[in-house]
Amino acid sequence: MSVTISRIFTRRWLGLSIVFVVVFAGLLWFGRDFASSETHIHNVVLISIDTCRADRISCYGFDRGTTPNIDAVARDGVLFTRAYSTNPATLPAHCSMLTGTTPLEHGVHANEYYRLADSRVTLAEILQEKGFQTAAFVGAFVLDASYGLDQGFDTYDDELSGEAIKRLKYNERPADQVSARAVDWLDQHGGDPFFLFLHYFDPHPPYQPPQPFASQYPEAPYAGEIAYTDDCIGRVVAKLKSLGLYDSTLIIITSDHGEGLGEHHELTHNFFIYLSTIRIPLIIKVPAGVTNVRINDPASLIDVVPTVLGLLKSGETTPFSGENLMRYLYRHLDQDDNRLENRYLYHESLEPTVYGCCPLRGVTDGKWHYIWSVRPELYDIHRDPAETKNLVDIELETTRRLHDQLQQSLATLDRTTQNGEITDSDPSAIRRLESLGYVGGGWVDDSVDFDPQAEDPKDFVVMYKQINAAMALYQQKRVTEAEAEFLAILASRPRLLSVNFLVANIALEESRPDEAMARFSRCLEIAATMKDRTSDRKMVNLDTYIAKIHNNLGSAYHQKNDLPQAEAHYQLALESNPNYANPHNNLGLILARQGKLSDALSHFQSAVRIRPDYAEARKNLGKLFYRQRNFEQSVKHFKHVLRFNPDYTEVLGDLAWLLATCPDLKIRRPKEAIELAQRASGNVQNRDPALLNKLAAAYAANGQFELAVTTIQDALKLATGVGADAFNKKLRKQLELYKQAQANGKFLSEQDTSIP
Repeated sequence: MSVTISRIFTRRWLGLSIVFVVVFAGLLWFGRDFASSETHIHNVVLISIDTCRADRISCYGFDRGTTPNIDAVARDGVLFTRAYSTNPATLPAHCSMLTGTTPLEHGVHANEYYRLADSRVTLAEILQEKGFQTAAFVGAFVLDASYGLDQGFDTYDDELSGEAIKRLKYNERPADQVSARAVDWLDQHGGDPFFLFLHYFDPHPPYQPPQPFASQYPEAPYAGEIAYTDDCIGRVVAKLKSLGLYDSTLIIITSDHGEGLGEHHELTHNFFIYLSTIRIPLIIKVPAGVTNVRINDPASLIDVVPTVLGLLKSGETTPFSGENLMRYLYRHLDQDDNRLENRYLYHESLEPTVYGCCPLRGVTDGKWHYIWSVRPELYDIHRDPAETKNLVDIELETTRRLHDQLQQSLATLDRTTQNGEITDSDPSAIRRLESLGYVGGGWVDDSVDFDPQAEDPKDFVVMYKQINAAMALYQQKRVTEAEAEFLAILASRPRLLSVNFLVANIALEESRPDEAMARFSRCLEIAATMKDRTSDRKMVNLDTYIAKIHNNLGSAYHQKNDLPQAEAHYQLALESNPNYANPHNNLGLILARQGKLSDALSHFQSAVRIRPDYAEARKNLGKLFYRQRNFEQSVKHFKHVLRFNPDYTEVLGDLAWLLATCPDLKIRRPKEAIELAQRASGNVQNRDPALLNKLAAAYAANGQFELAVTTIQDALKLATGVGADAFNKKLRKQLELYKQAQANGKFLSEQDTSIP
């Protein structure tokens, strides 16, 4: 019996051993498929190529070999063939990329008048809390920190300065500069876990690739821009490899949206939501993951955040709309795993509402693409990727299914409060966005209302192209031609609010206040008729837009020197939108001019409280504190402006004068004053006598009286025009002081300390 028991025990032990081995082997296999992030993933690099169509990347089938560096990363990882954006505009799409939510949730629907709310949780915030170093290097003003995407970044480098940037009007920087900043950062911070976000803007129009890419793609400059960007991405990848970080770094390469390139009559993007602008590249290289794999299941920008956090096993409980794509990254899928028709991805374009058209909202399951408008559209994007055959009246069941899914998404919006902030844009910000090709002046209707009587965007696209063409002329400083085109548009569409606003602004900028007042009044009349047919959500946006019209109408009266009317319209602007910084600043100017310094100070402070980055308001605060002889506060605000606007010529000159002439000797910094005044003078193509006067004061404060004398003499030679006599009188007085100081070897106390 003991032998039998022994044999039974032996068999049981053998059986348990076999089970143990099988389980252990299974665990090893499971661990290989779903590798421990703590072991393998040390860093995260997220690369966004603005305006990049997937089909212009060679690993997606483009036959020109544009992207050898991106292709190499794709071979080391997984390429998603059917990835989609949520919005064909840069800011809302990046909000989706960095929050894992759609515009219906994060509430940012356009580049202008929106800001990602602080209440939204970004990928950078989560990773920062987990101990990652976080850094971002962005390529264009449209992702400036003021729009809220800097949340969670230890370093958010949106500084657009330098000679190359000056040629681009400070609103974008070339890819090589983005990569150079990133490489420098990696050299200093590559030792500890990091999250690095890189944004390359170059494929965005206008398409002007540098050499040798311009010569290599003379007939396809858009492809040349992508090739140039790929070359710059290659420098970052090479740095990761040289530092020994490539194998332990999770790398994601994607885009915010595509580009029309003439398909469906759309040259660029932002208007339609066809695949040309909604389909994007998505490549994920994960340490210890599968390599050289293509996935045909649908994916989205909103999947970036949950995928990163899933791979890192972060335990984050924040809800996301996106899915964790981890299941695709560690093992090859069997055919049965394909879920092509089980997922619905939302996208939108509200740009048509700027022109009174219905919004465009759509949903895709990766096989079918449904677009809801006055005349809905349905495309089989497997068989018809160019979306040329509308099947909405043929595939009735598919149309109904996708329409119902879209309505469920919109119903979610009705049940929740959007978290996007409706904000004002200061005039300089609007000009900078316009210089990037974004048509300014529009009011976006982001409600879920649908008016079947509204114009279908497909019927407006020709007019939209005309508006963009006129806007391009305006950006090229061909103002007369642009205005003529806008007026021709209004001849056939007289109630286009945005175009009326653009024409009014041209009149204001061209110092034609009477015409500007008439045009802005017309804008108010058109806007008033809209208020009777607006929902509460629409009203928030419309009131913000009406506030903008009142503010600019006030500026027209201000230009005409009708201060009571100007003040009245600035107040009306604040009644429509109390959190509008511009009218606060403008009211401050009027009150300061009237000697009401305390009231002026209050308005300037309100302006910078609402918009801490509002350079003009901070400049005015600096000047006002100077008038009140609060020199420390004056210096503080001038320096705040220069921290974010290092080439602001007027502030450079004012701060130089203050540091050179301040009666409080503790404030004086003569050497710094010289450097600031020289920078200011260098920013002016034709030498400015007022700046030379400030430079002379800086020289004198530093005891360089001979230079002070010759600089003032140069200023006297240049000072001509309106008010020149009074200014020359001041210059001659300064000249005599400097000559006496030169003779006595001492800077005289009679120096005029008011900012000239």
